[in-house]
Order: sequence, then structure tokens, then C-alpha cells
Amino acid sequence: PTLRCNLNCSYCQVSRVDEDAIGFDWTPDTLEKLDRFFAEHAAKKIKIEFQGGEISLRPDLIRSVEKIAERYSNSIEIVACSNLFHISKDFEDLFKKENFFISTSLDGNDAEMMRNRTHNLAAAKRNIKNIRHVLDTYGAEKIAFLPTITEDQKKRPEELIKTYFDIGTSGIFLRPVNFMGFARKKHGEAKAGFHEWEQFYRRSLDYIYELNQTGYFEEFYVADLIRQVFGDESSALVDFRSPAWFLQNYAVIDFDGTIYPSDEARMLTRTRTVDLSVGSLGSGLDEDKIAALNSTAIHQINSDCMHCAYQPYCGIDIIDDLS
Repeated sequence: PTLRCNLNCSYCQVSRVDEDAIGFDWTPDTLEKLDRFFAEHAAKKIKIEFQGGEISLRPDLIRSVEKIAERYSNSIEIVACSNLFHISKDFEDLFKKENFFISTSLDGNDAEMMRNRTHNLAAAKRNIKNIRHVLDTYGAEKIAFLPTITEDQKKRPEELIKTYFDIGTSGIFLRPVNFMGFARKKHGEAKAGFHEWEQFYRRSLDYIYELNQTGYFEEFYVADLIRQVFGDESSALVDFRSPAWFLQNYAVIDFDGTIYPSDEARMLTRTRTVDLSVGSLGSGLDEDKIAALNSTAIHQINSDCMHCAYQPYCGIDIIDDLS
């Protein structure tokens, strides 16, 4: 609902704007259009995730969207993706709600947070203090953490994982800088060397194995794969299944009301790589374009996948393929 942000992270994927910028927030007119969209498309059970920009700048919009959703859905879960750089009283008032959760970025210790996100050590320390405040006050089930691994961090996997283990989480999702969007300008080399990433990942799993001699800690992605192979579960990642139908599991609505099949599709559109928008709150959904995307979102007919031994346990991400 807003592109305005109070940080300027090095790996930001979509064009954020300054905190005081005008014209980059949902308006009352946008909310009216959202109400009509929900009337037609909302499920009885719905999960709403607020991304940004920095949504903590507009807790009023979170409340407005929830009120709209309550008219059409019986069960609502809300996730606010926030950097937790600043916690206002209005924003923290939402933390007490049972259906409200937070997803935040934690790239490691305060030095790593300074390097990637705050560009100031005192600010990084405050950022981590706020993260610990949420964890200590509202519990581990209230907040989820996600790191973004930059080139320099590949040399120190144990340090990153120890930060997560010590803060009290039960796992970590290791992922490199997303090569989509504007992050590729500052971190173009992040995807250059697969072997560097493989070495980092193997070291990480070895260290996680050591931690699991006395506790429990998992790497989310490999755990997700293992559950698919041995537990016969579908992937927890909605954009990595087959068929990976777009506009059925979720939709992304941008600050201007434009609708996308995924956040990565929004990034590719913003960088003018390819227009993957599939409608807007004002005009409705472009069913023909959605059908065209869905016709290729099946790995059983993909030339790279159809003869692969791992196909039963895998998925397809055509947005990533396009990138």
C-alpha cells in the first residue's frame, strides 16, 4: 500500500521512495476499489501480507484493509513485512492481535545490518534492539526472520546462522540477493558464481548439523524439499509448485492498484524487462493474460523438466525463468 520507506537497503528489489514522498500511498479511492475486488474474489479464509516500502509508516491502512476483509472473509491472517527500524505506538498496538504477525529482515549481527541496511552502526543496534523487543514481548510465534545473503556474507555462514540460533529461532531460510528488480544493479555479482554459493550452502548445512546435536534448527528450503520427498507434502512456497497457477493462490496489488501474479513479476515490470501486470483494481483482471501465463506454469510439459528424475518433488517458477 505504500512505496515510502525509512531505510535504503543495498539490495532493495523494487523502487522505494523517500519516507516523505507524496503520491506513493493507497488513497481512499484505492480502498473503495479494493472493497469491490474483495467482494468478487475474496476467499472465506484469507491471508493478507503487507509489503512495501515500509508498511509501519501506515498502520491506518492495515486497519482499513482488515475492516474490508472482515466483510467478505470468515478467517483473516495478517502479516506485516516490516524492517522494524521504528515502532510507533499505533503500529505496536497491532502486535497484540492474535491474527497479526510480523516478517522482518535480519542479515546477521549489527555490523552486517549496518552494511546492508542502516548504513549507521547506532541505527543498526537500534534495529536489532527493536527485533529483540518484539521477540521477547510477544513470543517467537509472532515474528519470522529472513536474511538476504550478499557476496561478502558468503565467507561467514557460521556467523549468520549463530546469530539466528542465539536469538531463539528454530531455523533460517538461506537465499542469495534476488537477481530480479533493482538489486541486480548493486549486487550483480551475487549470481555470478554458483560454486561460491554451493560452498556457502554446504558449510551452512554442516554447521546446522552440528547445532542439531544438542537442539533443533533447520534450513527452511532444504527442509521443504525433504518434506516433499519423504512426507508427501506440497511445497510451502506457493510460487514453486506444479501446476503453479497464478491468481489462484495469491495476487499482488501494488501502490497504484496494479495487480501482478507475484512480487517477482512486479519487479520485472518495474525494471521494464517485461510487462507482467494482469490487471488493476479499477479495470479488473486480464483473464486472457492470466491464462497465457498458466498455460506454461506446468513442469510436466516444460522441456527442461519433463525428463527429470526429481520432477515429482519439484515445481516450476516461470517468472524466474523469464528473468
